[in-house]
Amino acid sequence: MVASISNIPVELAYRILDFLPSKATLANVSLSSRWWYAAATTQMYHTLEFNHDDPQLEALTSLLSLKPELATHVRHFTLHGDVEYEPLTYVPFNLPSVRSISFHDMHGFDELYDKNLNRTQWETSSCSNLVLQDCEFGTVDIANLIATPAALAALDYRLKRADDTTCAIDLGIVRQALQRHEHCLEELALDYPAEGITWIPCLDAAFAMASFKDFAKLRKIRVAPDFVFGGDSCQDKELGEEHVGMLGKFLPRGIESLEIVHGTAGGKVTEKAVRYVLDRKDEMFTKLGSVVLDGRVLFIVE
Repeated sequence: MVASISNIPVELAYRILDFLPSKATLANVSLSSRWWYAAATTQMYHTLEFNHDDPQLEALTSLLSLKPELATHVRHFTLHGDVEYEPLTYVPFNLPSVRSISFHDMHGFDELYDKNLNRTQWETSSCSNLVLQDCEFGTVDIANLIATPAALAALDYRLKRADDTTCAIDLGIVRQALQRHEHCLEELALDYPAEGITWIPCLDAAFAMASFKDFAKLRKIRVAPDFVFGGDSCQDKELGEEHVGMLGKFLPRGIESLEIVHGTAGGKVTEKAVRYVLDRKDEMFTKLGSVVLDGRVLFIVE
């Protein structure tokens, strides 16, 4: 029998293609034969990353419209923006087999919403991992972003505010959208950049989020005190002993890993709230294996 490269397992072909230096090289390989076209195409579209104003993004949109079978290869999609918001050129939630979607530096305005994003149907996307890194979206957009996945397993939301913002932040909308994933959410991160955040009293609804105690699969949480105690209370330094038990009420009973970031935003109440949880570990949080406060390990199961 004559040896042929096409006789190797396709998994080995994918491994070989992983070592190629660029998508341009992948494209060249895809032209060598039908067999390599099939293997290289899968790799070429597996992970896509674009800037919001990249002309290639518009070209991709046209290509996927002409050849929808190519969209089935996309598993990870990342979109980078800037402080000046424009409507999404392409809505990656429509990709039929996408697993993770990441938005970076995307910003909106409260009186506007993204028309393309607003056309998506809730609980229809295959995306299970959503990253909103250094983003600021209005209430309609944030609801659409979180509610469009059919079964969200992980949300990483790091909220960043533009200096000239007109975008209202409503933590109640974020929490309400997450309720749709009560039975599947496993990891949750609610954070903001190291330089902090300014809540605007006349614009934001930065109240304490409702409890996640009924989220049966939620095991890992990274959270800033603002989301637990309320951004308005943290900013106005109005935290008292009545807030100490709020972290315990906020957490799911099956929590395994807890990380508190920006702990100083809650002052001394933050550490008291963490101690409150640790004191009730054997009674309420029996699976809790690690607790970290601003980089300090307070508790870990060896």
